[in-house]
Amino acid sequence: METLKRKTEQLNGRNNDINEEVNYAEQRSRKRRRVEVKLWQEDVQRITDDVQTLERQELEVRGLKKARKPAELGKRVVETIKEVEKLHENGGFCNGLLIDDPTCGHAIPAAESLVETTSVRNREKIWNFLMDDAVKKIGVRGKGGVGKTTIMKHINNQLLVETCTFNDVIWVTLSKAFKIKNLQRQIAKKLNLGLSDYEDKLRQRSKYITCFSKKRGMCSS
Repeated sequence: METLKRKTEQLNGRNNDINEEVNYAEQRSRKRRRVEVKLWQEDVQRITDDVQTLERQELEVRGLKKARKPAELGKRVVETIKEVEKLHENGGFCNGLLIDDPTCGHAIPAAESLVETTSVRNREKIWNFLMDDAVKKIGVRGKGGVGKTTIMKHINNQLLVETCTFNDVIWVTLSKAFKIKNLQRQIAKKLNLGLSDYEDKLRQRSKYITCFSKKRGMCSS
């Protein structure tokens, strides 16, 4: 059992390293973990649960003060050791951990083309503001139907091409009765933060700050 516990700790160490590497990469670029990596991590969690079950069974056996462990328990321990070793071996992932993620920002269909001089000029003005590090916030306003949404769709699509300028491009549509919490969750989903409904506000805020701090650090490097 001690051999099994030690090998399981090594396996979970490998899994933790992969998690840190993948999470960091997902926040920095338009990448996501490969399906085979997800399945492998699910197997790691399953085998970890199995090992914990075996540990409890061993304690029960000791509590009964039996001279020998049941043969069935010993057999399962040996089989589980082999499975843990195989999982650790398969955790090399020669094809890499990540693939391109097309969901990290997507093109918005813009039915209207910007042919009017005013619209083109406004788009260029907004674009120049976006490229200016001194500008922290941009608001686009005007009467309904003047083309604000069309301009911003073109801006969104152009930003997706400028991958060296921005790490994430997020398009969120809001209604007049929107809630901040729902807005935050939409953004968190795009950033792969995976916020839980049961997490308190302080923990959620901490995740936001950590995510944006990493992105800011990358942009300044």
